Amino acid sequence: MKAHTPYVVRFCWLGLCTIWLGGALFTATGCVAEPFAEGSVENPAFVPLSETGARHWLGPQIWGNRLQDWQSEGDWIECVTPQDWLAMRTAHHLTKTIDPRRGNFQVEARVRWKFDSSQEARESDGAAGFLLGVGNGLMEPESTALVHEWPGRGAGFFAGVGGSGGPFLFDHENPWTLSEGAPEWREVRLRLFGEVAKEKGVVSLFLEVRSAESQVVLESTSKVVPLERMTGGVALVSHPGTKGGARKPARFAFSDWRVTGEGVVVDPTATLGPVISTQYTVSRGMLKLTAQMAALGEEDSDSVFLQIDEGEGWETIAMTRVVTPGWTAPFRVGDWEAAKDTPYRVVYGLSEPGDSAQPLSWEGVIRLDPVDREELVLATLNCNHNTSHAIAGGWGLGEGEGRTAPHDWVDGVWFPHRETTAAVAAHDPDLLFFAGDQIYEGKSPTFADIAHIELDYLYKWYLWCWAYRDLTRSIPSVCIPDDHDVYQGNLWGQGGRKAPGRDNTGGYVRPASFVAMVERTQTSHLPDSPDPRPVGQGLGVYFTELLWGRVSMAILEDRKFKSGCDGVAPAEVTSGRPDHIVVPGVDPDLLDAPDLVLLGERQLSFLEGWAGDWSGVDMKLALSQSPFAAMSTHHGSDLDWYAADFDANGWPRSGRDRAVSALRRAAAPHVAGDQHLAMVFQHGLETHDDGVYSFCAPAVANFYPRAWAPTLQGPFRPDHGTEVLGPFTDGFGNRVTVRAVANPGVRTGLRPTDLYDRMPGYGIVVIDKPSRTYTFECWPRHVDPLDPEQGQYEGWPVTVSQMDNLGSSPSLFLPPLEVEGLEAPVVSVRDGSGSLVYSLRLALSSFRLPVFAEGVYVVEIGDGEGGVPLV
Repeated sequence: MKAHTPYVVRFCWLGLCTIWLGGALFTATGCVAEPFAEGSVENPAFVPLSETGARHWLGPQIWGNRLQDWQSEGDWIECVTPQDWLAMRTAHHLTKTIDPRRGNFQVEARVRWKFDSSQEARESDGAAGFLLGVGNGLMEPESTALVHEWPGRGAGFFAGVGGSGGPFLFDHENPWTLSEGAPEWREVRLRLFGEVAKEKGVVSLFLEVRSAESQVVLESTSKVVPLERMTGGVALVSHPGTKGGARKPARFAFSDWRVTGEGVVVDPTATLGPVISTQYTVSRGMLKLTAQMAALGEEDSDSVFLQIDEGEGWETIAMTRVVTPGWTAPFRVGDWEAAKDTPYRVVYGLSEPGDSAQPLSWEGVIRLDPVDREELVLATLNCNHNTSHAIAGGWGLGEGEGRTAPHDWVDGVWFPHRETTAAVAAHDPDLLFFAGDQIYEGKSPTFADIAHIELDYLYKWYLWCWAYRDLTRSIPSVCIPDDHDVYQGNLWGQGGRKAPGRDNTGGYVRPASFVAMVERTQTSHLPDSPDPRPVGQGLGVYFTELLWGRVSMAILEDRKFKSGCDGVAPAEVTSGRPDHIVVPGVDPDLLDAPDLVLLGERQLSFLEGWAGDWSGVDMKLALSQSPFAAMSTHHGSDLDWYAADFDANGWPRSGRDRAVSALRRAAAPHVAGDQHLAMVFQHGLETHDDGVYSFCAPAVANFYPRAWAPTLQGPFRPDHGTEVLGPFTDGFGNRVTVRAVANPGVRTGLRPTDLYDRMPGYGIVVIDKPSRTYTFECWPRHVDPLDPEQGQYEGWPVTVSQMDNLGSSPSLFLPPLEVEGLEAPVVSVRDGSGSLVYSLRLALSSFRLPVFAEGVYVVEIGDGEGGVPLV
C-alpha cells in the first residue's frame, strides 16, 4: 500500500444517486467530489481510495460473500472466487433496501461476462443479475447481507441474464435450473423496474437486457409477485452454473450499479469500512488501541491516524501503518490521562502527518478509569455462531452434486446478535471480555476455506467486528482467541509447535503466520505481556495483566502451552477419537503425569508475581478461554454421555491443580467460556471447597450443546431430574462443588428453537469493592435486563465473597489480627519456607485468616503500594 491524496464524496441523497464501484465514482445528481475542508468531521459513503489497484474490500456500501470471492478494480467489481463451482456469489448493498409499500423502484447495472475473448467460449448455464427482496422484511439489514448460494426462505428473487442472453425472474426460495448456452454477449446493461399495485398487493417486475452502449432493448421478461416478496435487501449476483463436460463456469463483473425510486429506503449510516471497528485497553498509564481495517489494496494508503478531542477540536496524537496480513492498525500511547472520558477517532487516508485532509474516520470514547466507582461491571461473551447448523449445508453445485432442499435464511441467520448487544449495553459495563470462538471456521456462515485461509478468516472476523463494534468502540475490551478462531476443532498448543498430525497430537495445525495474524487481530490491543519471549514457530504470547477500576485481571492463554492428548488414554476406552473417554471407571491417575502441561511454567511464574502485587489494586480476577475442570458430562446434538473430555481444562489434572493453586494465592475467581454450558462452581484441591470459584458464561449462540448430569451415564434428557448441584468429582478426578448450571432443555417457545432452546446468552460479573464480593449473573439472550418481569437463568445470580476464594468453610485459622493506620491493608500469608500462601487487600481492620494446613506462618501487612510491610 502506498500514500495518496485523498478525496471525499459528500452525498446529499437528493435525486438520482448511484453506487461507487472500485476506484471510480459514478456521479449522481446533487453529489460532488471535493477535497475535505479543514476541520470537517464527515464519514462519507463512497470515496475513491486510489486511482488504480485492486482490493477485496468493495467499498463502504457493499458486502461481498465471501471476501475472497470479490474484487474491485477501476470502475468495476468482479467475481474472482477461487472455487469456480461455488454458486450464487452475492455483493449486497448495505445502505439501500427495497420497501415496495413506498412506491416503485428500479435496479440496473452494467454486466460483463469475464472470459478471454481470444478463447472460444464454451457452453455454460451461468448467470448474472440482481437478488431482490432478500429477507422478506423479516431479517435485520445486516443479516440479509449474508444471503448467498442456497435457495430457501428469505433468499429473495433472482433477476438475471443467462449465457444465451435471455433474461429470467426466478424465485430463489426454491431450487431452479438454467438452460445452457454459449455466451453470445460480452457486456450488457441489465435493468429491472418494479411497478407497485398496492391495492392488489403485488409488484409487476419488468426485466430488460439492453445493449451496453446504445441501450437498445435486446430481450425482456416480466413477472407479478406478492408485495412482501420484494421487501428487503438487494444484491448483485455472479452465478457460475454447473461444471463438467463442455460447460465452463462463468464469472461476471459489474459497474454503474443504480438502485433508485420511491420504493428505495436509504440509510447512509449503514456503511462498513475502511475502519471496520476498534478495540482498546488502558492499563497503568498505557493506552493500546487497534483499528481493524478493511482488506485494502496494495495501491491504497497505509497511513492511519489517532486523534482525540479534549475540547479544542481534533488533535492527532499518533500515527501508525497498516499491518498485513490482517490489515490491523495498532496504536500505543504512553502516559495516558485516564481521569476523564476522551473522545477519539481513527482517521484513515492521510498522506502525511499534519495533512489537513481527514477523509474517513471511526469515532468512539476512551473511558475514564473507574477507580472511584464502588462497583466494576464486567460483561463476558463467548462462542459466537452466526448461523444454524442446518443452513450451512449448501446447495451443492460441484461435480456430481445436485441441488438439495431449500434452507431457511430467516430463522437460520443469528448474526448480528443485536438483541445480545443491546442487552449487554443496557448493563453499561465497564469492561467487555470475549473469551474465545469469536468466529467458527466452518458453517458460520461458510465452510473453512483452508486454501485461502487468511481472507476466509477475515471474512468471518469482520462479521464479529460488525456485530460488536458499537460496544467495543467505547468500552474497553479483552478479546482472546480459542481453538475455532485458529481453525482447529480443539487446540492443545504444546508450546506453539507445529502439530505433527491432527490437533490432538499437540501444536498448531495451521501455518504459524496465520495463527500470528489471528492473534494480532484479536489481542494486539491488550497490555504488553510481562514475558514477551516467543514460543514455538516464533509465535508471540499475550498473557498479561490488565488493571482497570482498581481491579487487576490476569489474562491467560490456557491453550497455547497445553500438552497434546494423543495416546494418553488406551484406545479401547475412547470413542474412536482420542480426546473422548466413553468407558466408565477409568482410573484418573493413569491419565496424568508430572511432565504434562496446562498453563506452563512461564504463566505460572507470571501468576506467582501477580498474586503478590497489589499496587493500585483492590480485587483480582482471572480471565481465560475455558474452566479448569471437565464440567460437561453430555455433548452433541443427542447429548450423549462421556466420562471425560481432554479438551476441557480439567486435564492434565496436575496442571489444573497448579493453575487453581496459583489463582488461590490471589483470592481470584476465574471467568471463562468455551463449554456452551453456563455454570458457577468452586474448585477443590484437598477438599471440595478449598479453591477459587469459576464462572463459565453461556454461549452467545451454538449448535453443539453440552450438559452437566454427573450421576447419569445414558443420554441426557431434561426430564431425567438428576442431581446437578453440590460436590462432585469430574472425569479426571478433580473436586468441584456446583452452585448453578443452565442445562439445555428449557422450551422458550421462541424461534428459532435451535438457537433459543440451547441456553444462549451472556454473563455479567459485578465486582463490589467495598463489600469485597463477586456477583455472577447469567442472562438469556432474548431477555430485556431492564424489564423487572424478566430475569436470569434459574439459579442465578450467585454472590461469593473474596474470602470464599480461599475456601468456603475453612477449618483452620490463624489468631485474630487487628490493624491500625491502614484503611485497606494488604495481607500476605507465607508458610515456614517463605512461599506465598495467599495475598489480598482487605476492607477490614480486624480479621481472621484461614490456612490450609497446620504449621508455622508469617503474616505481612502493608499498604500494597511499595512500602515496607509489617511482619
